Amino acid sequence: MTVITGNLDQPRPEHESVPGTTLDIRGWVTFDGRPADRIEVCFGDQPPRAARRGLPRLDVVEALGLDDAAAVGCGFSCTIPLPLDLGGSTQPVHVRAWSESGHAWTTSAEVAVLEAVGWSDAFVPTDLPVPEVPAPTDGPLRIAVFTHSMHIGGGELYLDELLRRMDQQYDVELLVISPAGGVMVEHLRERGTSVHVTSPYPVHPHHYEGGIRELQQVLTSWGADAVIANTAGVFPAVDAALSLELPVIWAIHESFALEEFITLNWGERGLHPEVEARFRHALAAAHTVFEAEATLELYASQLPSMRARHVHYGIDVAEITDWRADHDAGDLRAAAGIAPDDVVLLCMGVIQERKAQLALVLAFADLVRRFPHARLVLVGGHPSPYSLAVEQAVTDLGLEDRVDVHPIQPDIYRWYAMADVLVSASDVESLPRSILEAKAFGLPTLATDVFGLSEIISDGVNGWLCRSNSGNALTVGLQRALSATAEAREEMRQACLGEAPRYDGRGYAEAYHRLAHGLAETRRLTRVTVPEEGAR
Repeated sequence: MTVITGNLDQPRPEHESVPGTTLDIRGWVTFDGRPADRIEVCFGDQPPRAARRGLPRLDVVEALGLDDAAAVGCGFSCTIPLPLDLGGSTQPVHVRAWSESGHAWTTSAEVAVLEAVGWSDAFVPTDLPVPEVPAPTDGPLRIAVFTHSMHIGGGELYLDELLRRMDQQYDVELLVISPAGGVMVEHLRERGTSVHVTSPYPVHPHHYEGGIRELQQVLTSWGADAVIANTAGVFPAVDAALSLELPVIWAIHESFALEEFITLNWGERGLHPEVEARFRHALAAAHTVFEAEATLELYASQLPSMRARHVHYGIDVAEITDWRADHDAGDLRAAAGIAPDDVVLLCMGVIQERKAQLALVLAFADLVRRFPHARLVLVGGHPSPYSLAVEQAVTDLGLEDRVDVHPIQPDIYRWYAMADVLVSASDVESLPRSILEAKAFGLPTLATDVFGLSEIISDGVNGWLCRSNSGNALTVGLQRALSATAEAREEMRQACLGEAPRYDGRGYAEAYHRLAHGLAETRRLTRVTVPEEGAR
């Protein structure tokens, strides 16, 4: 008889009221001491949605005295945006979980949805006038670039590749503006790109308008002709540029519904209504660019008036080709203690909940006896509770000789060179740069079928696809990848190498420059200079 234990931690009967923004559902469930295979949440009359599973719950393991080390991944969560018209109503929540063998666990709750928590703070305008924008010149195209971070991550590397290409290929001057420093500041400056580190982008209603004026002063004093914005969270900078009637190209990577994105970034209270209205207006007025068609469609369904387009990520295929020619994969594997007949699965990316590395480790643990030559390498560790939980699980499962966890690092090409398959277990992902880099190394990818991944992975041709948020689906996907013959993987390798040039950065830099140059030229031609009174 299957022993099933579980609990819905949130919402709880004694804390059943929630504000009218988002509902966070959290809990845990085990079947014979192991995590659920998949979990589904129903709220009100909305369609069911998959919950994020495989979250670490060491507290449950200790409280129940569970012996199976895999039990640590018994946690689940789900965030549901709440329509505003539900305020003041009571809605049912149903959670259902299944084991791999089909056993089910269900629980329910009722939540009283409160009216959205209002802002008592008034929106404070500034007394400073909008600065005057200098007339366009005939010199190099001057592009101000707003980004969210100067640390190493997918969005930052996306931008770095774009700017490097634009600087090499076109007559442009670039100014990168970021609210925080990081290792990329010196990297950009060494390349000759100007960098301005500013204060955090304003979102509080007291500071929003004043912060916008300060950003506008930066743009006008530098003489920007056009603006590129990187990530949805930089919307105040987009608003500042649009208010100056500067053309804005806005690269949006986040595959979240707007309400969910706002809550995840700015908390339960969200944004002040005036600030949120400016955010939505900016999305409609800018020229938005998405790396995945699926993400574009998600935003367009919320804001049909968007001027959106799809442009794939770009990587430096020639650089990777040259790097491969100068490095021997066999020598690299030998130096890392990887045997020639080992099959190396590589997961490249910051270790965090949405990338599901703990679920990946647990699925891999179920296969180690069947595939004695399989190894799993995770690159992206950092001192966060989730990342530390992943490392602890590797130890508790006795996988230290089969699973390696390495920190975030700039030197990543060697890991691709040593690997046989790239793995992406994410439940939210627009289009990971790592998959494009893997193609240039000839690595097929096993990935969950979320957002843009099916746009670049053809199951059985250049990789494998599996359902997200399912332990069994991930395990079967790993089985398929590890069971592939050397000949089959070689066919996939050749397919990936043949596709890689399609994603070379030259193409997406050309698309961005063409759009920026065209918008700036239109602005230059349509700007009318009114002669002073008495002038002839």
